[in-house]
Amino acid sequence: MKKREVPKPKREKEFWLILIFIAALAFRLFFALRTSGFTGDDSYFNLRQIESIKKSGMPILHDNLSYSGRTFAFLPGMHYLLAGISFIFSRFISNEILFKIVLNFFAATAAIIAYMIIFELSHNRNAGLVAAFATAFSPIFLNSTINSISTFSISIPLNLLLVYFFIKSEYDMRAVTRFMAVLILASFTDSLVMILLIGIIFYILMISTEDMPESPSRLELVIFSIIFVFWVNFIVFKSAFLAHGVGMIWRNIPSAISSQYFFRINIINIIYRINVIPFIAGIYVLYNYTIREKKKNIYIFAGIIFVLLMMLWLKLVEFWIGLMLISVFFALLLGYFCHSLSSYLAKTKISGKLEGIAAVFISLLVVSTVASAWQYADSASADS
Repeated sequence: MKKREVPKPKREKEFWLILIFIAALAFRLFFALRTSGFTGDDSYFNLRQIESIKKSGMPILHDNLSYSGRTFAFLPGMHYLLAGISFIFSRFISNEILFKIVLNFFAATAAIIAYMIIFELSHNRNAGLVAAFATAFSPIFLNSTINSISTFSISIPLNLLLVYFFIKSEYDMRAVTRFMAVLILASFTDSLVMILLIGIIFYILMISTEDMPESPSRLELVIFSIIFVFWVNFIVFKSAFLAHGVGMIWRNIPSAISSQYFFRINIINIIYRINVIPFIAGIYVLYNYTIREKKKNIYIFAGIIFVLLMMLWLKLVEFWIGLMLISVFFALLLGYFCHSLSSYLAKTKISGKLEGIAAVFISLLVVSTVASAWQYADSASADS
């Protein structure tokens, strides 16, 4: 397998990437640390499990204090990680502040991985920086992770890493090993990796209809990943599935309150919450590079987004979770759109005004994104 040469990032771009990461982390901590406590019941459930692991080495799998008792089934990767971190650092800092810092640090790394993905696809550092910024300040992602003990703070960066290594695995066998290592971590964090793998299956189906052959090594990688992830989830959730059947998918939530978790798809609602600029840019990239020019790696994003939309429509995934994932992938597509736009404008008569056009575009993006991010972050911290 011949290794493709990829230009290394310049130090100036590395500086801007680090600045975006620091700005995102500071933005998150500003809202997270200005209020006490966490947002949502799930945060306190996770906190209780972390404390149990720290004391006994085991999570609480059965709650005798609940009416008629209650059995819990969940993937404990994040809980063991935070319990270990708490064991080391809790003598110096309270668990509340510690967990807010650690989880927001992990969530902010999504910006760096977004840069890596778009730089890998386009070799355009500026496009990578746009993707990093849009991912770092994705309003839905911020709202779901800024003041919560949530697996998404860890699983979103891990799933983006899986996308990155899957793209590289086409020409770099070392990426296969790294993909498998990250897959193991993601599999024990939460079940989002299942959505990613189903999306990759649809990617393979789509490229097969376009006569774009997939390498045998990547097919084997996908098959192994699916078997492993489904095996892990079967072991963990077997009892819950036997007890509740397919109702487990909807968390056995009574139909009277299910509308609080599973909403009917509304395209206007999706556009508003994702942000207009990433949505329009993402739709253009998906159309132009899967219908017209047919770039193979863009089909990966198309497959994942298609699966997410289908799951939202069928109410197989909670509205906010599905929307959060869609917003992150549209942030990536926005970066690729900037690469496509700059390449096109460089060939036109207005190429000399490219920097001015870029400045106006970035200004609009920053203002609209930060304003929306501020609103969602403020809402998340106020709900604690």
